Amino acid sequence: MQRLIRNPLARADFLGMSAGAVAALVGVALLTGGSIPAARLPVALAGCGAARPLLLWFGRRHSHAPTALALIGIALGASLDALVPLSMTGGTAETFAIMGWMSGSTYRIDAEAALGLAGCAVVGLIFAALALRPLTRSARATALRWGAGWLWPRHGGG
Repeated sequence: MQRLIRNPLARADFLGMSAGAVAALVGVALLTGGSIPAARLPVALAGCGAARPLLLWFGRRHSHAPTALALIGIALGASLDALVPLSMTGGTAETFAIMGWMSGSTYRIDAEAALGLAGCAVVGLIFAALALRPLTRSARATALRWGAGWLWPRHGGG
């Protein structure tokens, strides 16, 4: 998306695509009985895929200018984010289960899943510690190459 709309700030959540994925998941859940579908990935990808053409369709009037697409993406994301809780105003047990899923609740997580997640976190921390120094060097070299070396602190960090 960053290359497509020539905007380095373009991200899936910034352009409304993450909101499209959540809206699709909640919509399918409500249509099929109130639980998040087992086929989460295809449903989320379809929602994200539906948000992208909407973004580009609304942006056509402004010749897909990066600033216009960024503002349209923010509006699209806000609209879809507002639509999700509005669609669940019934307050049934199913909608509360969906809200728990959306909030990332770990209420009923079992020990095996918690240990797996803890292992992933430890591996991630080790990787981050090992990658810190090379990334710091790379960032300094990039700052110097772009003429922004004055932004880089002279103490520490490689």
